[in-house]
Amino acid sequence: MSMKMKKSFSVLELRVSLYKKYRDMSAKTKPTKKQLFFRQKLELMTRRPDFQEEVRFFRTQFGIPREGFADDKCLEWAKSIISDAKMYAQKDPLRAYAKLQEGKLHTPLNEYENTLRKMLRTFGIRRRWLEAVEYYLLFNKLDAHEVLPKSVEVAFIPDEITGENTLCLRISTDTEQRDILDWWSTIENFQGIIRSQGGLDIQSLLDDAIKKLERIDPVPSVKEQKSKKDRERSNLALEKGRRAYLLKQRGKNYREIAQAVGIAQGQVGTYIKRFKILINEVRLD
Repeated sequence: MSMKMKKSFSVLELRVSLYKKYRDMSAKTKPTKKQLFFRQKLELMTRRPDFQEEVRFFRTQFGIPREGFADDKCLEWAKSIISDAKMYAQKDPLRAYAKLQEGKLHTPLNEYENTLRKMLRTFGIRRRWLEAVEYYLLFNKLDAHEVLPKSVEVAFIPDEITGENTLCLRISTDTEQRDILDWWSTIENFQGIIRSQGGLDIQSLLDDAIKKLERIDPVPSVKEQKSKKDRERSNLALEKGRRAYLLKQRGKNYREIAQAVGIAQGQVGTYIKRFKILINEVRLD
C-alpha cells in the first residue's frame, strides 16, 4: 500500500517540477508551426463555457487559486495533497469510511488523479494532452509550448506473446511524414537496445510506420492550407474572431468592438458566431 502511494507521489511531484523547466525551455525556443496549432486548439478549448465551468469546479475542489499558482506555491501544494491515508481519514472520516467500504484507498491524491482523468474523458481529451491541460489548470497559462503534445510518441511496448520489448511509434491524425523522420536520430539511439532484444530492423520499422501513416486521412481541421497566403488569412480571421468574442464577453457593444478589431460593424456578429462554432467543435484528440 505504501509503495503505491510513493509511486503516485513521485509522478505528481515530478510533473509539477517539470512544468517550470518546460516554461524555461519555451522562453528560449520558438514554437514550431505544429505547436502553434496545438496551442490554438487548447486556447479554443479554454474558451468553452462548459470547460471553464469544470475548471472552476476542479480548482475549487483541490484548492487551486483562480489565477493559478506561482511555481514555489504549486510545489508546496503538490506535497500537501500527497498525504498519508490515515491523516486524511482523521480529517474526513465519513468520506474515508465510505470509500473504504467500496474497497478503495481514499486520499486527496487519488481523488485528484481520478477527477483529472474524468475531466479528460468528459471532453474527449486524449492522454497526450494531459500535461498541457494540467499545466493550464495549475498555472492558468498557455505560455509553455514545450508542454504541448507531440505528433509522434516513441515507446517500448512488450509483445503480447513473447513479452519482448518492441519499439513502437504512436501516431495521430495530425502526424506528418516529417514528424516521423524527425525522430530518426532518436530511433538510432535505441538501435543497440532493440537489437539486443530481438534484432528488429529499424529501417523496416520506419518504412512500415510511414506506409501506415500514408493510409490515414487527416481530419479536416488539421489539413495544411494550400498556400502561405491562405494560412495567414485564416489565422488573421481567427484572431479577429477571438478578439471580438472576448470584447463581447467584457460587455463592449458592436460599435466599440468594430473599432477595436478593425472590422465593419456589420461583420462583428459574423466573426463572433464563427468563433463560437470553432469553440464548440474543437477536439483535443
